Amino acid sequence: MSLGFGSWVVLPIAIGLAALVHPGARTKWLKAPLFVAAGLTGGYVMVAWLIHVVLPPLARSGIWLFHSHAAALDIGWPSSAIIAFGTLAGVLSFPVGLLTNAALVFARLTRTLDLDLWNFWHIAFVGVFATVATGDIVKGLIAEAGAMAVVLMLADISQPTVKKYFGYENLSFPTLVSLPYFVLAVGLKHLFRKTGFLSSQPLGLEKLIRERGQAFSPGNFVVIGFAVTVAIGLLAHLGVKSSLFIGVVGATTILILPRIVSLVVEGIQPVAEAMAQAAQAQVAQRHLHIGMDTALLVGDPVNMLASTVLVPVTLALALVLPGNHTVPLLDLPTIPFIIALMVPVFEGNLCFTIIGGIAAMVPTLYISTCMAPLFGSATRLAGWHVAYGGAMVTSLVDAGNPIVWAFSGMAQLGMVQFVGAIAAVLVLLSLIRGKVVAGVR
Repeated sequence: MSLGFGSWVVLPIAIGLAALVHPGARTKWLKAPLFVAAGLTGGYVMVAWLIHVVLPPLARSGIWLFHSHAAALDIGWPSSAIIAFGTLAGVLSFPVGLLTNAALVFARLTRTLDLDLWNFWHIAFVGVFATVATGDIVKGLIAEAGAMAVVLMLADISQPTVKKYFGYENLSFPTLVSLPYFVLAVGLKHLFRKTGFLSSQPLGLEKLIRERGQAFSPGNFVVIGFAVTVAIGLLAHLGVKSSLFIGVVGATTILILPRIVSLVVEGIQPVAEAMAQAAQAQVAQRHLHIGMDTALLVGDPVNMLASTVLVPVTLALALVLPGNHTVPLLDLPTIPFIIALMVPVFEGNLCFTIIGGIAAMVPTLYISTCMAPLFGSATRLAGWHVAYGGAMVTSLVDAGNPIVWAFSGMAQLGMVQFVGAIAAVLVLLSLIRGKVVAGVR
């Protein structure tokens, strides 16, 4: 169900009401929702300009490069976030997520208290896709609750590994975009150990990371984005002028769109901080972990160095993998979030992190291709209409996420089977979580 007057109205009202409820945020009951509204409105304007001005030539480029009219253009995570909050299922992700978290804490099925309200958009994204896949908003809300439970349990499971590597004592990271790849990294590490592949890093690599790792900052992805979009334009024979134009616009979008969306974060933050202060006593008494975004982890030098290597590798994979139609563009700077929880599993080993990143990008490309039709339907549900002579749009990182794909598939089962499948997954995760928590004790 779409919100006919836009999430830039409904979501700010919800945040304003939440600010009034929490004493610590009441002084910002008007400022907070206006920041949210400004961020969402600016995001819509920026994405609309991107879709209608910039993507048409890129669509022609993608079609030419892939020799197919089924090219799926990656329009990035800010677009996914705006889509997620552009429907009723998306706005309801706040009460659904908070109630699910409270129930699991009360039942002692999680130690994570996720107060990073901004990242609830990942849960909303799952709900929107399940709604689109089935036409049933009830299934969308059930998918949101199930996805929230999955990420909370995975956050508990990953917390000891993250704590050991990064030293965060009372934090866990229930970030949906990162957690599936933590599971993949654990599996790969077990495989490496079984096959005897585990070894120390090559001679001199530690020195390279120490001396050069900090140079690979997120800002450098603006340069990479410019180079990639210019190269795509030139390869598709768009000419130097057009290629430079889309290159500058690509770099501008990578730089500005996340900053526009950060206004939403700034608006939500006072409410989240008030909730965190109110929960401090519970955290201390019950040994809970505060849920945070893996943005805290992506600045690690190994992550930055591996991500820089993975950008050209991902582009190469996109071109050579049979059956892939995703053209990686605006989500290339988000690759550090994919490998954020892989780095501590591999204990900072750069070579294994790169291998793990390559292993992660292969299914991510295929899933984002598979989910492109649903992504297009989600844009229409949120009030957008995107069509470029057969080319589709997608999001490499978010539409390509295994959890989003799994819940969209499970939602297409009958209601009983859908709920049963979620229950089976949660039982399995609770058993694994129990062993991890017992091991920490």
